[in-house]
Amino acid sequence: MVNSCTVTDEADRQSRKMAARLSRDNPAARVVMTGCAAEVDPERMAKSKGIHYVIGNRSKPELVDIILKKLSGRSNQWCGAV
Repeated sequence: MVNSCTVTDEADRQSRKMAARLSRDNPAARVVMTGCAAEVDPERMAKSKGIHYVIGNRSKPELVDIILKKLSGRSNQWCGAV
């Protein structure tokens, strides 16, 4: 899970870079992007390399349920409501 920041372009870039690195280093893992950057631009995050799920700040309380539903095949939702 990457809790992203989007205060600056550099912080946003580093969040995406971290997600790509986690995915590359752990190919069996599923990377979740959450936080401010996921809230502000979920479509961009969803298209970024290595990110499997995008869940905005408003959906954080349901984060575990969203991921469990997706992993169990009970949901086609790739990202949490933003």
